[in-house]
Amino acid sequence: MSPAAADPAVDRGVRYLIGLQHSDGAITAFDDTIFDVWETVNAARTILDLGGPRRAVAPARQLLPSPQ
Repeated sequence: MSPAAADPAVDRGVRYLIGLQHSDGAITAFDDTIFDVWETVNAARTILDLGGPRRAVAPARQLLPSPQ
């Protein structure tokens, strides 16, 4: 069982992060784009680590630069 499924507060947090996702895939709390990549990586990692759905972070991959 994922932590999100086991704890209602964690589930609300995961749903909150998913709800922050912008149309370009960024998952950010603010409109300032200077930290879009940083915030998106942290939010996506948290969503996945807490058992959130992979499909929720799939759009974020479009925003992130490819590894060199």
